[in-house]
Amino acid sequence: MEQAAQVHPWIKSRSDVPNVLRPLLGLPLFLVPAWAGMSADMSGIALALFIAFTLNDMNFLLHQHVHCPVFYRPWLNNTLDAVLAVMTGMTASSWHQHHVLRHHQLDDSWGKGFDWEMRRRSVLGAVSYSVRGAPIIIVRPYWETIRRGLIRDEKAPLHFRSAFVLQTLNFLIMALLISRVPLFYGPFYALVWTFTRRTDYENHVGCDNSAFGFANNVLNERYNWIRNNFGLHTAHHLHPDAHWTSLPQFHGEIVERIPRERIESIRWTRTLNPMLIAFELARAIRSWRQRRMATAF
Repeated sequence: MEQAAQVHPWIKSRSDVPNVLRPLLGLPLFLVPAWAGMSADMSGIALALFIAFTLNDMNFLLHQHVHCPVFYRPWLNNTLDAVLAVMTGMTASSWHQHHVLRHHQLDDSWGKGFDWEMRRRSVLGAVSYSVRGAPIIIVRPYWETIRRGLIRDEKAPLHFRSAFVLQTLNFLIMALLISRVPLFYGPFYALVWTFTRRTDYENHVGCDNSAFGFANNVLNERYNWIRNNFGLHTAHHLHPDAHWTSLPQFHGEIVERIPRERIESIRWTRTLNPMLIAFELARAIRSWRQRRMATAF
């Protein structure tokens, strides 16, 4: 497995500290409606929008963590898995089942019938793919844990019985939260799953199964800063276990072989989150420092 250089006996890269702090600080915020309730007036709507804005990309962090676990110690990785699972409605095992074992192996057996949506980019295709695909990434992994875990007790390529237990527990937590505040938690989970499929759509619409033409790439600095170089998607597929800080190097090695139509300059989707504010703030500070240094001489 390709990984970032060790900088601490527990965490693999200093660059992942924000990716750990965000979900740990986000979980208490996510549970505020269940603890304090949520009114139906403007204050309740404002709270719901603020939570959704702040936590809308937790599933992206779970995806990243599944490919390249943040910590060296399993119990820390499992803790982060659990925190992210509560906020996304998906466990690391379900991500592993539908994404690592299938999507990254070009196995579309769980997503048949999407040919017309993926043929060319369109609003109708994006909506159809996202809405129809969302239930698949929830139901199919769980059914597989029943079939291969409870019935067959298979332990490879992952321990399916443990996956069944973890997914069942997460569903029970989701059900409890939804029962407490149905108008917030129900739509929140549905939107997370739908936008997960929307991201997959953007990454692969119009692509083929050729060596370097199977993914769309985004070279926009803002997008890749926010998304931990997720826009370098061909490199990610060729090196799925690589730490995200390594992707620019891998992309540079293959960029000349990627078809030009598979490279985009910008992508607006999934950029409206707190990391966009952090990016703009960091850029403003950097610009201010450069101007200050220029006037000092």
